[in-house]
Amino acid sequence: MSSKTELAGEFARTVRDALTKPRTLGAHAARGMKRAAVYFILLLCGSSIVGSVLQLAPSMAAMLSQGEFEQAFARLPDFKISGGKFTLTGNQTEPLYVTEYLVIDTTGNVTEPPVDGQGDGILITADGILQSDRFRKQALLFKDMDDAVTSKADLLSFMKTLVLLSLPLALGFMVVFKVLAWGLFCLMYGSLMAFSAKALKKIPLRKGLVLAAYAQTPIIISTVISPILGGLLLTFISIIWAGAVYYVAVRENG
Repeated sequence: MSSKTELAGEFARTVRDALTKPRTLGAHAARGMKRAAVYFILLLCGSSIVGSVLQLAPSMAAMLSQGEFEQAFARLPDFKISGGKFTLTGNQTEPLYVTEYLVIDTTGNVTEPPVDGQGDGILITADGILQSDRFRKQALLFKDMDDAVTSKADLLSFMKTLVLLSLPLALGFMVVFKVLAWGLFCLMYGSLMAFSAKALKKIPLRKGLVLAAYAQTPIIISTVISPILGGLLLTFISIIWAGAVYYVAVRENG
């Protein structure tokens, strides 16, 4: 346990130094490229996971809210599901918007679910349920449900389960996207830093790459904060910050 605690403490100190004490990065760089690569990967993966959870949390909490679902379904007219078909009481002549992003349409006029800013939405048709999120669309046919959904209570429970099951997949897609996108950007930016420093005869390429790995810390940390504070300006500031960190580290350790 103490070993894990020491490693966690050392990792936290490295993050702190990379953000606020760039002059000390030479000591971290002296531990070698392998240590820098492990630090970079752990920070990137951890930040991507935390940032993705923070980004998804508000929309998922709203969708799973007891009040929102129950109030929405309380407004539903009576319906029946028989022979794999969903029908409302009476003849439906136009789409019924239960909420802004949940619509029932058995007429065939609506073919795509309305989506919010996160790309989430649900359409109930005569044949099944079409759910959309920012990564995919999935269709569930009533004929395949074996009469598991026959009432409002059944449908309410099923919709909550459907949303809940989509969370791990959406989170996984978002984490992978962040790791790949930000990882590629940081690798390109870090390589540009190192080759520029070498071209100016400030520092050997290998040492420049190691310092560049630590200098990407502000950019990676911004992936955690940006879902809370907003994106572009914070990202731009983090890129400038990383450049400043690298400049000081090279000047002090070249």
